Amino acid sequence: MNLSDLSDDDKKIFHEDQKSFPKIHTNACPGLARVDFYGDKKPTLAVVLLLPAKKESQLIVAHQVGTDWNIRAMDTSDGPAPVVWTEPAGKYTDIERGKELRAKWPVIIFCGYESWAIVYAWMGNRVDKVWIMD
Repeated sequence: MNLSDLSDDDKKIFHEDQKSFPKIHTNACPGLARVDFYGDKKPTLAVVLLLPAKKESQLIVAHQVGTDWNIRAMDTSDGPAPVVWTEPAGKYTDIERGKELRAKWPVIIFCGYESWAIVYAWMGNRVDKVWIMD
């Protein structure tokens, strides 16, 4: 996925985010983020793949371990192309249930602009998520 896959409105939002949050949106590609998701300093990428035949997008996390890459499908979304970025470790609260997620390492944000956003965090032995916008 790249910038041309976003709607005109979403492109504007992405460009505004790049100006407002340069440390978060360091990449010109809205479908790719480098993140120390597992806290091991090994190369890890969060990637949004577009699946046009199914009219959906998929969030994938690729983690390099030695010479191999471990690939994990995290979630899917239908509708307009979502974006992905990373944010620091910390506390994130689910907007519907009030569930708190306390991330020890940087998190992945999967977001459909002006619609929804989900935080994914590695908890040491599993991935947990909370909705921060709906």
